[in-house]
Amino acid sequence: MEAPVSSQNFFSRISLGQLENIAKKHIEDANPGTKEEFSVVVSKFTHPMAKSMFDPYTYQNSGVNYARFYFADYMADIKVDYKLTPSPLSKLAIAENIPLYIICRDFEDSQELLIARKLIQHSMMGRV
Repeated sequence: MEAPVSSQNFFSRISLGQLENIAKKHIEDANPGTKEEFSVVVSKFTHPMAKSMFDPYTYQNSGVNYARFYFADYMADIKVDYKLTPSPLSKLAIAENIPLYIICRDFEDSQELLIARKLIQHSMMGRV
C-alpha cells in the first residue's frame, strides 16, 4: 500500500503513487498539463438534499484509476493513472477551449445516499 498524499485522516484513502511528483510539479508550475493528464470530470446531484461532504477515495472506471472528491452536491473525478481516459469520460473531461460539461446524477438512486443514511443512523445510535 502506498502512502497517502496528506497526513490528514480525511484524505487517507487518496494515494497518487508514482504520479505524486508529477502532480506536485504541475502545482508548483501552475500548469494544469494536458487534457489527458489528471483529466477531471464533474458531476452534480440533482436532488436539493444532496449537499454532503464525504471523504475522498480512489476507485476504478473501465480499469483506469480515479480519485473522487466531493464538494457539497458536486463531485470531481480526477484520473490518477497513466492510462488514457475511457470513453465517454474522455469527451466530458475539462479542457481548455471547450464547454464545461457537468453530468447530472440522481441522488435518490446513488451509493452516496446509502452512505449518508448509514452515517446518520450511526451518529444517532450514540444519542439517547
